[in-house]
Amino acid sequence: MKKIAVSVLLIAAFVLLICPAYAFADNVKDSGAAGVSAVKETGNQVIQIDGDFKDWKDVPYSYEYNWDNPSETSEWNPQTNKMETVKQTDENGKPYNINVRHKMQLYRDDKNVYLHIIFAKDYPDGFNGYDYEFLCDGQEADFQVVMPGGGTITKSSFGKGIHPVEIRHGNGSISYSVVQGSAAILKRKQSGVNDELELKIPFTEFQRQNPNIDPANIRVLEFFSHNLMYRRIDCAGTDTMPFVGVGICAALAGAGCILFYRKRMSLR
Repeated sequence: MKKIAVSVLLIAAFVLLICPAYAFADNVKDSGAAGVSAVKETGNQVIQIDGDFKDWKDVPYSYEYNWDNPSETSEWNPQTNKMETVKQTDENGKPYNINVRHKMQLYRDDKNVYLHIIFAKDYPDGFNGYDYEFLCDGQEADFQVVMPGGGTITKSSFGKGIHPVEIRHGNGSISYSVVQGSAAILKRKQSGVNDELELKIPFTEFQRQNPNIDPANIRVLEFFSHNLMYRRIDCAGTDTMPFVGVGICAALAGAGCILFYRKRMSLR
């Protein structure tokens, strides 16, 4: 009977060990229609907010828009003498048109969320830093990207080059106060075409704005701005929570192995 109990313990521990791994794998899959196909494990990614942007090379991305979907255009084909639909894609086969679509990347680690945007060429103002909404398991925190010291960023705010900008709270009792520990860089390109932004916000500031957000237990993190997009995008990065379960299950499996070994030794 004891031998059966030990075997059951081993099987249970093994199943529990595998389950969190599957849960973690499911947590980093493509989120489908609810958001961007940009949710996958990216390893020990380190994002530096320095205006270099090379750190974003391996982070998943998507092209977002809020008023049009011009990845398919109708063009005249002189060979067939008729109008035909042309699908535009990038080097990875993703539909896009950088003229009116913003390239977006969202990443997280256990302390911060990181956002990278290359703004569409034909976007009316070149840059829009208002109403950057982050949802943590449905709980919202809202931020604004503004001039150092405050004020709206416009086409005439900066010349071409790399410029530090400021992140401020958008909601709650601390609305428009500076986000502590944050960092943001705006790269202003020629004539404000395809401006580029990267930023970092600590999760502790999410909680400071919205006490219902628990930085240690954020499972689903999304970004949305009605000025830039029609849908939310999901976050790439590592959720540390499943590894706690994996650790517990590993301990159970280890204990089961020890019991099994001791049982075998006692029978010799």
